[in-house]
Amino acid sequence: LMDCIIEVFSEKYHTHRDFLYTAGIDDKLVLALDDLINALPDHDIRGKKILDLGCGSTGSTYESNFMNENRQFEPWVSRALLELGAVITGIDVGKLNNERFEHFNIDLAKENSLAFIQNESYDVVLALAFYDSPELLQRTHHFEMIEVKNILRPQIGRVLKSNGVYLEDRTIYTKRNLTSGVKRAFTQI
Repeated sequence: LMDCIIEVFSEKYHTHRDFLYTAGIDDKLVLALDDLINALPDHDIRGKKILDLGCGSTGSTYESNFMNENRQFEPWVSRALLELGAVITGIDVGKLNNERFEHFNIDLAKENSLAFIQNESYDVVLALAFYDSPELLQRTHHFEMIEVKNILRPQIGRVLKSNGVYLEDRTIYTKRNLTSGVKRAFTQI
């Protein structure tokens, strides 16, 4: 599976096979896809509506030589999920020009950043590397990151279908009782 995805990436995104390996993108993709497939009750990505928070971008709003030269922060997971048949919506504060999946440039650290999304509209919400994003870390401190999570989690619970899953880094949550508050709205599996 990974070899097929890397071959597609080589053709569609003009990446050399060795780049994906040396940048560690192949390992990150394997972990993300494995976690996601195992979290789904039917273990099938095809046709699932997936919201990828902090999906990565093709250009930074905080331009730096590192961000421009190092393509590891591009939306590789969203691209792979699209190739595997998922219906992807990516959100990032950086540029997502010319991506083939639905995408929005939104600052997720702001209140009501997901207000435009209908209730219970996604099977899966991903925040795989969002809280470690160079863009977000550049703008927040550790204590503010907790506030960002507190801003996002109720919104995630609202947009997640009743049988949906939320993956935050490598932790999997299911939607439970949303009226109980944030700590009980997500129960770690």
